[in-house]
Amino acid sequence: MKLSSKGFTLIELIFTLILAGILVAAVGIGIVQVVQGFMFTKENAAVLQKGQMAVSRISIELKRAAGISNASTATSITFDSYADTGGTTPTLVTQVIRLNGDNVEIVDGSGTSHILTDRAAAGNGVSFHYYEHHNDPEASQCAPNNARIIVITLRLAAADGVVKTFTDRVRPRNLP
Repeated sequence: MKLSSKGFTLIELIFTLILAGILVAAVGIGIVQVVQGFMFTKENAAVLQKGQMAVSRISIELKRAAGISNASTATSITFDSYADTGGTTPTLVTQVIRLNGDNVEIVDGSGTSHILTDRAAAGNGVSFHYYEHHNDPEASQCAPNNARIIVITLRLAAADGVVKTFTDRVRPRNLP
């Protein structure tokens, strides 16, 4: 019987399978890296959007403030503002913006809390600093009820433990 030289030997077949396996593993690792990068970017973009929206909402609410309570702290602000309750004149209501766990929330005049954003950084997710003079707000802090300028700092936890910081400075329009 004559041996045919057509076809592959067992060694050639095993070597080909090993090379194909290495190539598939390399491509798989590359795809995993691309997906992880996409997820990281997507999560950070979502956190940036949440932070910008929350700081904007807090700024709008504080611009409408008619008075700031002395009970306000570095992580909570209690203020009065005018709300449209459907009557002929706006009603003065007390609102609170506070850190509650990893949520920053606003409590409206009826006592209902609404979450402005989640993912607040542990311990210092939101902070308020109160200043009396608008020409030099960094000079010295004052009691909340004397404040004419409020500096809002919001810190949100993003992907891989990165903390994003958002800051805004507000001058309430309706203070006496």
